[in-house]
Amino acid sequence: MKYRRLRKTELKVSVIGVGTWQFGGEWGKNFSQREVNQMLDKAKEVGMNLIDTAECYGDHLSEALIGKYLQKDQRDLSEKYKPGAVFEQNDWRSLKNQEQLKLVEEIQSKEVSEGVHMAQWALAWCLKNPAVTCVIPGYRNAEQLESSAKAADLELMNDAHPQAWNSKINS
Repeated sequence: MKYRRLRKTELKVSVIGVGTWQFGGEWGKNFSQREVNQMLDKAKEVGMNLIDTAECYGDHLSEALIGKYLQKDQRDLSEKYKPGAVFEQNDWRSLKNQEQLKLVEEIQSKEVSEGVHMAQWALAWCLKNPAVTCVIPGYRNAEQLESSAKAADLELMNDAHPQAWNSKINS
């Protein structure tokens, strides 16, 4: 895992974090404490040290599940609040889906190396931007989390990023 400085703080954060919106049940799945523990154990194993949550995720359910995990395993917790957007089926955003899917297919065929999952490539592509410290995807299981963590190892990632922890400025 690679790490970056979080803006102007002394916090060293993994370039890929754990988004926890899904733990609140809004994805149509109710997560058990066991499932959450498996994902957060895997996050620790692969070097992720940033967990993102907010009080609105499942009416505090996400925070309760994370809290129970933290009771057994001390971790730093970073929070942010960003309400999710819901789009109607006839919304202009929904009408753009077909165009966007064609663009994704084109990008995948021209830009993504064989053997690399599109999701991994997309995370690494986002992390190329000098203004991006880390990405915070959500996961359905520990396998997805582990797959996303591999994005930090792709050639697309820039070790010379201005917030890279291994740079002389941030060492």
